[in-house]
Amino acid sequence: MSYFLKYVEIDNFKSYKGHIVIGPLRKFTAIIGPNGSGKSNLMDAISFVLGEPTKSLRVRKLSELIHGAPINKPVSNRASVSLIFVSIQTDRHGELDEHEKRFQRLIIGNASEYRVDGQQLSATEYTEELENMGIIPKAKNFLIFQGQVESIAMKTPKEFTAIFEELSRSGELRDEYEQAKQEKNKAEQDTHANFQKKKGVEKQKKEVRLEKEVAQKYAALKTQYDEQQLQLKLFQLYHNKQELIEKREIAEKKKDEVMKLEKRKEISDEEIKNKKKELAIYNKELATDEQKIKELEAQINKNRPTYIKAKENSVHHQKKLDLAKKTLLAAEKTHAAHDEEIEKYEADLREVERLQKEYEDKLQDESQSSGRNLALEENQMKEYRYLKEEASKKMTQFSEEYDSIDRQQQVDKTNLEQEQRSQKDHIARIKQTDLRIEELNGKIDKLAGYITDLERELSDKQSSAQLLEREVTDGRRRCTELEEELDQVNKEIGEARSDRNETSRAQRRAELIENLKQFPGVLNEISLPFRGNAGSMAAISLAETSTSDDVNTQTQGNSLTTTTDSSTISNGDGNYSSQYDTKQIYDMEDKFELNYKRLRDDLKKINYEQVDKEEKLLIKQMSDIEIQLQKHLPQTSAIDARSREVKTTFELTNAEFERARNAAKRARQAFEKIKKERYDRFNALYEHVSTCIDDIYKSLTNSQAAVACLTAEDAEEPYRGGITYNCVAPGKRFQAMENLSGGEKTVAAICLLFALRSFKPAPFFLLDEVDAALDNTNIGKVADFIREQSASEFQCIVISLKEQFYSRADALVGIYPEPGDCITSHCLTLDLNQFDERENIANTRG
Repeated sequence: MSYFLKYVEIDNFKSYKGHIVIGPLRKFTAIIGPNGSGKSNLMDAISFVLGEPTKSLRVRKLSELIHGAPINKPVSNRASVSLIFVSIQTDRHGELDEHEKRFQRLIIGNASEYRVDGQQLSATEYTEELENMGIIPKAKNFLIFQGQVESIAMKTPKEFTAIFEELSRSGELRDEYEQAKQEKNKAEQDTHANFQKKKGVEKQKKEVRLEKEVAQKYAALKTQYDEQQLQLKLFQLYHNKQELIEKREIAEKKKDEVMKLEKRKEISDEEIKNKKKELAIYNKELATDEQKIKELEAQINKNRPTYIKAKENSVHHQKKLDLAKKTLLAAEKTHAAHDEEIEKYEADLREVERLQKEYEDKLQDESQSSGRNLALEENQMKEYRYLKEEASKKMTQFSEEYDSIDRQQQVDKTNLEQEQRSQKDHIARIKQTDLRIEELNGKIDKLAGYITDLERELSDKQSSAQLLEREVTDGRRRCTELEEELDQVNKEIGEARSDRNETSRAQRRAELIENLKQFPGVLNEISLPFRGNAGSMAAISLAETSTSDDVNTQTQGNSLTTTTDSSTISNGDGNYSSQYDTKQIYDMEDKFELNYKRLRDDLKKINYEQVDKEEKLLIKQMSDIEIQLQKHLPQTSAIDARSREVKTTFELTNAEFERARNAAKRARQAFEKIKKERYDRFNALYEHVSTCIDDIYKSLTNSQAAVACLTAEDAEEPYRGGITYNCVAPGKRFQAMENLSGGEKTVAAICLLFALRSFKPAPFFLLDEVDAALDNTNIGKVADFIREQSASEFQCIVISLKEQFYSRADALVGIYPEPGDCITSHCLTLDLNQFDERENIANTRG
């Protein structure tokens, strides 16, 4: 059933006093009026009855909404606002059936009541009734406040997502979604932890199985170790014996070499003494030459300041001489110029005197020829006197200039003579300096030659000294080498003797042990303090304990433990803390004999050079086997108990893992269910808006070139990411939303609002001054779009201040104020459709 808002009834709400009925409202109704008349209060009234909280209505408590309350003069303790919706349907008889539904909210003191068709309901029930009508108070899908249009276009992708979550009501599932997600993650973590425990127990089972295998391998390794140990000791004893025989032969040869080397050493010592004497003589001569060089250097250093000073004076006098020459040349040029000027002035003076004389002679001749004195006219006399004065001035000027030039010439001549004398002095001093320099240079060259001779002689002496030093060094090095060879021979002889003694002691020790077998206690006392190294004594003791079949030394349940110390065995001595002394043990060792049949043939045939290499290889093989034995020490008694324990633990862990896995499965199913519900809600709105927004934008701009689109950042769960809204205005290239003009942003925002409203639309759509940021072109487009859509799709109520916009509405609601202590708002309604009908009738008749 489709409803539209027909009447708004207001009783004592804010600026509306008494009972006021606004309506009937049309599909496209515009609310107009001056600022402060009460238009926003009408918006508040509609918002109030649709469940808006107090803080959104610009008051702190409900009682402040009653008319007169702001000036503490409320007209009543009650106020109310009612919205009357009408649904018109055709009944089965073809007649129009009008059905009304009234929503009312009352203020009684500081409390409010909710009624639907006169029946009081709770706030929750009242909200459910509104939602059944398509009005969602939380999402405000019916209302756009002033200034909200411009801000919508500038929202971030996350803020767009929040709008979609509100309108689709998927946000209501956010907490349940997050809780289910946490439970799922926790269950998965528990499952993973139990799985890791299970893997750990399985690993322990494998380890127990491996330990059993290791115990079996240990016995085989122990047998292999004993055999390898036997081969090593027999190998050492066998080759020690062979080496002893070879050492004895080498010792005899070394004795002869030592005798020869001692003789050579005596000869070398004598040569060294002679060379040292020669070196002392050369060192003395070298010291004498060095003293002479020092004296010559001191003489040179003493004469150097005099040479430097003379050289500096020479340079100074040379500079002064050059300066005097330049000054003399300038003075001569000036003197010549003055002479020319004097000759010029004398010629001019002679010419003037000649002209004067000629003039006077001519004047006298004319006077005499006429026989009378020539009388000059007044003007001629003036000219004569003027010329005479000028001539006198010229003469005076020429005379003064002549005198000045003559004086300057005398001064220049004096200066020239002085400079010439100074130049002669400088030249004389320069010659003296040059002679002194030549004298000093001669001395320097002489000293340099002498120094060169001394240096050459010194170099020869040093070369001779170095040669002697090298000869002495070579002699000393040769002596050292001979001494080292002698020490090595002595050492080899000592080792040969030691090996011979060791062999004899080994034989005696075997016999002694055989005799001591009858006295186990005494045998233990002797074996405990025994010291030795890993050499011959160690070989004998290990042979005693591990090769009983070969040397027949089993002690009938008593073990013989032998520890060795390298410092005592290498010198052929042993420290014993028993009643038997060293001599007795050595006597017994001489009687001891070894059986080498168990020794491998390939180890007997090894060359002497390869003995050490093969011995190291046998020791390494024994060490590797010993390391494996240490790593795999068997604990047979503990293995069985541990196997039973691991089996029990595995059964418990596996049961716990199965329980956690089932719990995780249930949690995952619950999460997927709430996730799907949230996705379905959100995606239903998103898909709807994505589908229709481009058509709406094209209709608003009246251009098929315009494009509007939405893009979700997270396609799988769009409510977790942002939503990007982009528009391409007609005739322009693509650019970000913030770069659009104010009018274009407003059109884009209105487009998005209408697209959102078209999803589960409310019965009406209330817009507060959406045309504020629109230019004239866009105002007409938006108004035409609303008029076109309201004719068939929805009801739109707009608060507007622009005539170009509200003139296209179906009806006007005019709000005007009545001044007073508390402003009172009144309203007038006007149906504009009647004017359209009359205009159509007039056009038809015309």
